[in-house]
Amino acid sequence: ERRGPFYNVMCRYAHAFGARRMQSDACNALQPGENRCAKWLLETHDRMGRDEFPLSQEVLAGMLGVRRASVTLAAGTLHRAGLVDYSYKRIVICDRTGLEAASCECYAAVKGYFARLLP
Repeated sequence: ERRGPFYNVMCRYAHAFGARRMQSDACNALQPGENRCAKWLLETHDRMGRDEFPLSQEVLAGMLGVRRASVTLAAGTLHRAGLVDYSYKRIVICDRTGLEAASCECYAAVKGYFARLLP
């Protein structure tokens, strides 16, 4: 038995990643496009670590599994609410708190799950 701290962290990560995948599948089946768009923008914002980042509507459509036109509608709603600004291949998060409120509960659930398993 050579299981040590690294093994334990990897097991917790694998568990959290599996839970994220299941939550994402349920989210994609049940949540409206605007909520899922907000969730993905928050997740991307978390990973990028800054308010402005490169992201095209085509790539976001692929991440969401929808047509680009659906992303245009969802992003337009978020823009009109003052939550994001976007232009060609660029997104700016203007109101993260508001974006969290516009997101489905899946974002907070997965974030909390990772925080508990990987403090």
